[in-house]
Amino acid sequence: MDIMHNSTFTDSSSQSTLNSDPAITTKGPEDNCNAMEINFNADPKDLKNDILTLNKKDNKVIHNSGFHDCNLRAKLTHKCPFEPYLEQCTRLQKENLEVKKKLKKMEKYSKDCATELQRFVKRFKEFKSINKNLDSKNKQLLIKNQQMRQRITEVLNQNKPQSEHLERITQSKQLEKQQLIEAAVKNDLEELPMKEDSARIKERKILTQLQQENLILQERLEQKCQVMKYAVSKAERVQTELDEVESCLLTLQTERNLLRQEVKRLHEEYICLTNSISLQMKRNSNGFGKSFTVYNSKVHLLSVLKEDTQHNG
Repeated sequence: MDIMHNSTFTDSSSQSTLNSDPAITTKGPEDNCNAMEINFNADPKDLKNDILTLNKKDNKVIHNSGFHDCNLRAKLTHKCPFEPYLEQCTRLQKENLEVKKKLKKMEKYSKDCATELQRFVKRFKEFKSINKNLDSKNKQLLIKNQQMRQRITEVLNQNKPQSEHLERITQSKQLEKQQLIEAAVKNDLEELPMKEDSARIKERKILTQLQQENLILQERLEQKCQVMKYAVSKAERVQTELDEVESCLLTLQTERNLLRQEVKRLHEEYICLTNSISLQMKRNSNGFGKSFTVYNSKVHLLSVLKEDTQHNG
């Protein structure tokens, strides 16, 4: 804005000096103003052309007037005030072009980013669906695990009363043993001077009986422990058998699906063969025997496969 203001000031001063000469005042002040008017919103090339035309007009006026004033020549031959503005305009145009190129590059980059983002969103949705399926499978496996644990606890609870009963029996037998020992000791102390021999014999008998009973009880305990171990191993076997049965069911389902697909394929081949046989019978009456044997073999295969699928189903 300062450049524009200075340019208007210098132009007005040059006009005032020109108008002071009587030879130059042939044109009116309105003509000079119109000659000096410049459209600042125009293209810089147009501005250059306007400035060149104005300089040519000024040189013609000076040549025709023959005025040789040094001050006037210095004012007319000074550097044009619009040149920095024009340089600034050209520089701004170059910057504008560079900015447009950068904008195009950024638009291309943004489009690439948008496609990449859509691809990532699609993959995210796929992983989300896979995660849901895995969660559902985990829930099913947890339910099966809980059911198996409940079965194992039920088996253990069924065997608990027997073990508790055995423990009670052993405790009662031990108490009886202690009581018998105490009674034997008392009898020995009371009847020791009179019946030493008989007491010893009785004690030996009692001891032998107690030892036998103790052995019997120990054998029973061992048997019950073995029963408990067998029950636990049986529960583990049941669990393994259940897993094997589940795997067998899965394999049977897959085999059944494969057999169904094979039956469908053979049925389609059967239809194609019947069509081809009908065409051949129409065309060639001599090759009827061969086609009929092929037809019978295919029908036999289809019947066998259907029976297998029904048996497996």
